[in-house]
Amino acid sequence: MTVVSVKPGIDPEIVRIEFSGGSLFSFKTSYIPLFYRGKALYSPGKELSPDEEGAIFFAAACYRAERIALRLVARAEQTAFNLARKLERRGHSPSSVRAVISRLQELGILEDARYAELWIRSRLARRAESPRSLTAALRSRGIDKNDVRSALKSALQGENEWILLQRYLEKNRLSPKETPSLAYRLKVEGFSPSLLDRLREEGDF
Repeated sequence: MTVVSVKPGIDPEIVRIEFSGGSLFSFKTSYIPLFYRGKALYSPGKELSPDEEGAIFFAAACYRAERIALRLVARAEQTAFNLARKLERRGHSPSSVRAVISRLQELGILEDARYAELWIRSRLARRAESPRSLTAALRSRGIDKNDVRSALKSALQGENEWILLQRYLEKNRLSPKETPSLAYRLKVEGFSPSLLDRLREEGDF
């Protein structure tokens, strides 16, 4: 197959290419495999090998997936796991999805740690949950345990964890004075030792 024409777009990374077979489409140069970068891969008049054709078609597939991904991210913050699943459900290949996810993470557009913290803060405003249940919900969304731990630490700093604890006790109708085993339960639910010490100091245990 021969390259008939090449037209760069407003974005220097986006190229519109026409092949002798009649194919006309756009691709993003950042998705061209490293092996081919810096080479005259798509100069007009160039006869492409099957591998070179494959590299350009792959970059085009990634560009199509990226456009969908950016629309989804614009609507709401996404996790890498959920975004990948949504793209694959729309028919994009696993290899192109992996490339797009990696690229968006490199650019800081997709960041699980940021999603986790925003999600926790939103959840804290609406529900009385324990750190354990928050962790489980985030892990089910495919977020790494270290990102979850970091997000919880940030979101529950200051008085936030204490407020969460009071709401948790109220929601579950728990009275520290009437429940000798409450300290153990709160520990299992992920509340910090320093918080339990504060409860003891205030005479609740």
